Amino acid sequence: MEDASFKAYQYASAFPGEVPPDKLSYYWSINKAAGMVPHDLGSPRKRPWVILNAFDWQNGNVWKDLNPKFPLRALRALRDGGPGDEDLLKRSFRASVSALDTLEKKFGDPQSHLPRNEGIPDQTYDTWRMKGETAYVGMLWLASLQAAAALGEDCRRAGMESLDGLPVGEIVARYRSWFEAGRTALQTLWNESSGCFNIDAETDDIMTDQLFGVWYAAMVGLENDEAGRIVPPSQVRRALRTVFEKNVLGFGNGRLGAVNGRTAAGTQLFSQQGDEVWVGTAYAFASNLILHGLRDEGLQTAWGVYHVVYSPYGQGYFFKTPEAYLNPAELVWNDRSRTYGDRLFRAMKYMRPGAVWAVYEALLKTR
Repeated sequence: MEDASFKAYQYASAFPGEVPPDKLSYYWSINKAAGMVPHDLGSPRKRPWVILNAFDWQNGNVWKDLNPKFPLRALRALRDGGPGDEDLLKRSFRASVSALDTLEKKFGDPQSHLPRNEGIPDQTYDTWRMKGETAYVGMLWLASLQAAAALGEDCRRAGMESLDGLPVGEIVARYRSWFEAGRTALQTLWNESSGCFNIDAETDDIMTDQLFGVWYAAMVGLENDEAGRIVPPSQVRRALRTVFEKNVLGFGNGRLGAVNGRTAAGTQLFSQQGDEVWVGTAYAFASNLILHGLRDEGLQTAWGVYHVVYSPYGQGYFFKTPEAYLNPAELVWNDRSRTYGDRLFRAMKYMRPGAVWAVYEALLKTR
């Protein structure tokens, strides 16, 4: 659906120097663009499920990671729910095709089909600017192509060769082709000297969430076939070890979980969200470590979150677990004359820490 109501988004006013002139139109735009997965289903202050995208900090209609998440979540829901819901399968596949084709047409590279970030925070890390091909979005995109292709194959097994004029077999073949092209192009981000993927096409910073797509694909069973793996297992394990070394052991003496970002040298990034620990991201990274045979490293990462959130020696959030917290000893990202001190967290009682269950699931999968 489209909601052409005018909407002003706050980021351009809060950080006017962070938005290139050719992107200002994104911040005075419409509420909901057709073919783009909404950020949210609305607010109780208006009409939820009818008026979508209550979020007005950034324009979710240009985010590069919401559309790829949809096929993965649809596949997870269908597989967790068991076989037999052909109506949900059909609707999920059609919606996945709409999401992926729209994103590729609007933002995809003509050769690799990888979505390109635009030098603004155009993904869930909504104050963290990335540009060009990025490891986070790129691997998520490749995982989503695999998920949509799996949904298509399920449709064909159920006898659905065409859905409202959509030729299922042709779409599956196209997504497999895009996957191969994108997988090859993604290798340009591999940094052999640092042993991980550069955060984007222009910087060599180290992002904890760089392997998010690989993790989600593995959790829903898409990484079992060697030919369909997003990146080689040797690169996955080496990148996981690098992130653990720089973003876990190199952050708060390894006692605070996984910080979102570090420089290639392992120092503070001085990015507002790059300097934070996102509890859910840290749990997902811990789960990813465990899935790939790095059990001790995964439990160390998860213990760091426990230490901050639940331990009497930590910061005492308990069941008001926030989205993000900081190392009190580090310097404020935009004021290096101060440390964070007691300005330690934001967004209490957030949903993303529910990813703690992924740690448990990874332990079950690898026991």
